Amino acid sequence: MSAAVTVDDVWRVHGDWKAMREAAVRLREERRATADALRRSAALLRHGQELLGAILDRVDVPMTLHDDGRLTFYPADAADLESLRRAELAAREIQAALSTILARHRATADHGR
Repeated sequence: MSAAVTVDDVWRVHGDWKAMREAAVRLREERRATADALRRSAALLRHGQELLGAILDRVDVPMTLHDDGRLTFYPADAADLESLRRAELAAREIQAALSTILARHRATADHGR
């Protein structure tokens, strides 16, 4: 099988956890609830990125990373395609969980204002 497979950018979290952590330090004095939510969000994004990286590390299929974050995989056979399907499904599940939890963090931060 020689067809290339390109998937959306599901291998990186969409958020800057380092900037969130720095913002949390600045806001701690002013807005404790907001700072706590930012710190939890930063930790969550960092952990999510670690999980996504671990999934991607286990994909044993040649790939190319594009500047926009998309990956093109070059599966050799049906087993590679199935491996990619499972990895992408797991990555999307992590992204969905991150979105849900981050929405709760935002609600907590907004309530603290």
